[in-house]
Amino acid sequence: MNSRAGKYDPLSQFLRSSSGSRIRAAFRQLERMLGGKLPASARQYCAWWANDRSHVQAKAWLTARYNVHFVEMGQEWVMFERVA
Repeated sequence: MNSRAGKYDPLSQFLRSSSGSRIRAAFRQLERMLGGKLPASARQYCAWWANDRSHVQAKAWLTARYNVHFVEMGQEWVMFERVA
């Protein structure tokens, strides 16, 4: 797996190459993209998905100009929304 700092780079690249204003992604889809499992906390705590630059994973979507708009923990998917 990638180093911790670059672990979420594939997500950032995916979002940058997307043209949609909203992108829904299943946790499993993200895991395939990242080449490994999301941490358990991603499935247990909504706070893991916070749009907070102090979190390495959030930097991936924030630098791609997306925010997490909604997380459905039970069904394991996340909605990213492009920042205007």
